[in-house]
Amino acid sequence: IFLQSVEKNLEKFSGEEPNAMKYVKRLWERSAYLAERGFDLEWNLSILEALRPLLGHWVAELNQVAAHVETIINMMQSSHELFEHACADLPILRQNLSRLKSRLHNIDESEKQAAEDGRDSIAKAMEYIPELLPESPPEAPKEKDMLRTFLHKAQLLLESCVETVLIGKLGSFEVPVAKPLGKLWTFPSDHPPIAAMLKLGENSIKVASWNVLNRNYYKYIDKDTQGLKGSEITMQHEAGTRESKIIEKIEEMLQNDFRILCLQECWPELLQQLGEALEERQPEVQMHCSGEDKN
Repeated sequence: IFLQSVEKNLEKFSGEEPNAMKYVKRLWERSAYLAERGFDLEWNLSILEALRPLLGHWVAELNQVAAHVETIINMMQSSHELFEHACADLPILRQNLSRLKSRLHNIDESEKQAAEDGRDSIAKAMEYIPELLPESPPEAPKEKDMLRTFLHKAQLLLESCVETVLIGKLGSFEVPVAKPLGKLWTFPSDHPPIAAMLKLGENSIKVASWNVLNRNYYKYIDKDTQGLKGSEITMQHEAGTRESKIIEKIEEMLQNDFRILCLQECWPELLQQLGEALEERQPEVQMHCSGEDKN
């Protein structure tokens, strides 16, 4: 039951509710649980060793401060008494941010850029955190709403910095934090499409973007740099059917009322087959190619 809960949270914090720090903590919990019981001991111990520095990293402290901001906002949405207590926490919050910002001036050269980003995020966040005294909290509902809005902006700035730094750290691990998906990956590209609903006044359109994995980059799949060797990508590449599978996915998206579909990493044969497949849908569906490199 414990592992099922951890796995569910790993999926949650890397998907529908992305949160890199919570993801890191769940990775730690999973490997600690398995290592204590002797399961795949070498791999789980290597994961724990790789994750250990992150839990004592300055970004972990920044994450705690962001959580403090969230707690203050939640308190402000409760009773007037809790609102006053929340306001009393603002000077402490600013002190914690100032101390952390100063700490980031003494970071190793290897993390200089991340530290600069951290200082910038803290400085911008502090612009939204007023230096309120406990005895003078705002009374008017409009002022209270404005204060909560400002604090939420500060929270987002801090959280975005945490996400950026941690994702970079996880991506640089020599030890993969997840086992290879291999044959479990059943998509013709290593990039799933992303989509959005764009609002244009009272109207809206569905837009999608998809990197289809250029054939020249298949070598990285074959080298298993992403843990996708043996997946559907491999099978389709060897069978010469990946172009047709990509086109099937494109047609599915068009059938789901996507008005604009942006494709990256196309190559001539794919574009030719796609043009032929879409001929019957013209002029409703039209292709426009941009860029000089179509290989």
